[in-house]
Amino acid sequence: MDDQVKNTILEIALKLFQRFGYQKTTVEEIAREAQIGKGTVYLHFKSKEEILLTIIRNYQQSTIEEWIRIVHKSWPLEKKISTMLKSNIAEIQRSREEISLATLPPRLLQSVLKMAESTRSHRLILLSTVLEPLFQPENQTAIRNRNRLARVLLDSANNIIFRLDMDKSFPWEEFMDDSLELLLNKSEKKE
Repeated sequence: MDDQVKNTILEIALKLFQRFGYQKTTVEEIAREAQIGKGTVYLHFKSKEEILLTIIRNYQQSTIEEWIRIVHKSWPLEKKISTMLKSNIAEIQRSREEISLATLPPRLLQSVLKMAESTRSHRLILLSTVLEPLFQPENQTAIRNRNRLARVLLDSANNIIFRLDMDKSFPWEEFMDDSLELLLNKSEKKE
């Protein structure tokens, strides 16, 4: 029952944040929409800030869990990487549509950015794990190059987001597939 109430609070809060923005949404409104008392909200969350951070943490956690499932699949390397990066782009687009970070208070934005950096580290480790077959035999140079390629791939995916902000019709999936093909072929030839 507790998890159900907590999930209801998160769902309602997200809808209100979308409709009115973070700043204009109050805990009282969340409680009213969830048809629970304000005290019940505070039993589950210390503050409105904690509610928002939990929503964002849940997004990030679901993406990491998806990436872990992909790592363990018996797919070809290129399909694993492509699927991971496309899910990264989709998650960022979804969260940006649902929560406008531009309207958050600076302190809260700092917390969100810190969470994003932590998630980035997890994503880099998972990408590097998937890239391991390209960098054999494993030695310090191979590990360094594998980690560098993981950073380049993740940064490329993140840069696509900015490009989409300027041009919604940008054929990003084709661009990503072409980039992956070039990067992975170049890496295979180096080894």
